[in-house]
Amino acid sequence: MKVFSRKNALLLAALLIALAAACAFALSRAQTAVMLEETAFAPDGERDTMTVSLEATEDLRTIKGEMRLTAANRTGGDLSEIVLRAYANAIQPGSVTLSDATVNGERAPVSADSDDPSVWRIETPWRAGETAEVCWRVSLIVPRGEGEIGRTDDSALLIGALPTPAMWENGAWRTDGYDELAGTSYGQAMDVRLTLTVPNGVQAAFGGAWVGERDNGDGTRTLTMQLSGAREISFALRAKGAMRQTTVNGVLVTALAQNARTASRLLDIAADALEDIGQLGLAYPFPSLTVAQAKTARADGAVGSALIAVDADAKTDALLSRVTRLCARQIFGVQVENDPWNAPWLSETPASCVELLAYRQREGEAAYEKRFYGEIEIATRLTRPRGVTIGASTERFGGDGEMTQVLRDAGAANLMGIEQAVGQEAFIRDAAEAGVDGVLIVDYPFDEVPEFYEAVKKAGMDPIFLLAPTSSDERVEQVCRLATGYLYYVSLKGTTGAGNRLDIASVRQNVARIERYAKCPVAVGFGISNGETAREIASICSGVIIGSALIREMDKTPDDAVGAAGRWLAGIRSALDAA
Repeated sequence: MKVFSRKNALLLAALLIALAAACAFALSRAQTAVMLEETAFAPDGERDTMTVSLEATEDLRTIKGEMRLTAANRTGGDLSEIVLRAYANAIQPGSVTLSDATVNGERAPVSADSDDPSVWRIETPWRAGETAEVCWRVSLIVPRGEGEIGRTDDSALLIGALPTPAMWENGAWRTDGYDELAGTSYGQAMDVRLTLTVPNGVQAAFGGAWVGERDNGDGTRTLTMQLSGAREISFALRAKGAMRQTTVNGVLVTALAQNARTASRLLDIAADALEDIGQLGLAYPFPSLTVAQAKTARADGAVGSALIAVDADAKTDALLSRVTRLCARQIFGVQVENDPWNAPWLSETPASCVELLAYRQREGEAAYEKRFYGEIEIATRLTRPRGVTIGASTERFGGDGEMTQVLRDAGAANLMGIEQAVGQEAFIRDAAEAGVDGVLIVDYPFDEVPEFYEAVKKAGMDPIFLLAPTSSDERVEQVCRLATGYLYYVSLKGTTGAGNRLDIASVRQNVARIERYAKCPVAVGFGISNGETAREIASICSGVIIGSALIREMDKTPDDAVGAAGRWLAGIRSALDAA
């Protein structure tokens, strides 16, 4: 049963523009699993690449090796250093050590930040536009504990434990402290190739595709794995564990657990979750999914690129809902690269909506309504005293329990409640009466859109459709036939104004392609966070859309949010007028 129909299009249309655009991009991707040849890994000309060669000890305590980053300086200016994040040091100082750094073959000083041991700096002159090959030796003593970075007697979970480049935003390196609620997935997408040597008997699962395995004849074997578009490096180890694999909707699914029975159970649950997501019209964003059995600091599980970790002791129904939501978090969070520190709702809230929709799909309307109204009651009763809003940053939440109540229960209930309490006809009527000029239409199947489209038009509002860099010419032509008001071109994956890399040449090329079919103006959003970028984008399209950068400015001074917005927008306006 297809649930992304008329009712659910209304649900997603209720999200903010930033989220709507992120959804459109994420859902437009159609990827299939591939088993790659040994020689197939190569940069695509856009993403940075990370090649990692590691050795793990039998007790899973120590991992050592070499990391090699090939990256371009896309900041627009010259830099004097490259900043890396090693989050294991935030859990246990001294866990990660870097040494023997080189840049383009020349020795380079490397040191940990004196204030934050999870921040490492490699000193080097790095000119704008220059591609650098940065190498370093790494030693990781896996912290003891049951977290997303931790080990027990027979297993280790390493989600974002290895050092990877920090994000460059607004003229500086982002060095946010480690946050269990935020996770470690905020980073530029990289193409990662991991070669891992482990003792025979140790099982390893990586959030990516298997490339090959070699028996070294000395009691060890070497595994090679890789993943395109990773935001961090994530893998799990288990002494004498069991592994099972299958393929679902083109996605290679791997389960790693302490025994064959548990691995098979996790594999079945993961397969059912991907089936449910597929029936909702969503595409899993990676060609492979790894589910690892682990005790995590967050009771609901942990997420990395193409890898999730869960406690396998939960009941099957609860575990299925949990895995479904975690996979959806990868769609709305990992893939679109929202800021997990400052805007966690952009992944957590829609992922919970998907969890509820999948539950309704499996259990029927009556069971869904019981659960839905139960979550509304719990969320209302437990969150109102604290007054923490859905849009709060992670530092505002008192812990994972409160985030669950606000972002998942209250957030999803609010969005789903639009469908329950309003309905399509009332929404269109009330929106028109409130003075709404246009309705953003997100992922409405074209065989179902005419009725909603005509109702919106009849009410005097413009139906606004989204197009992404991956939109085919056929999709562009379909959208342009129906769209009025303006067309929203999503320039890249990410949230509006999030500071992600914006390829001006690509935007220009795609806008020109869209304008060949368009009968209304084309506006561009995503990656626009300052006057300079806004002016550059305005020169190649009819409008500039800025969302999250504006919200971020308002959030800095909540007591004067409107004034802050006005002052910031005045600067954007001046930049546009100077074009």
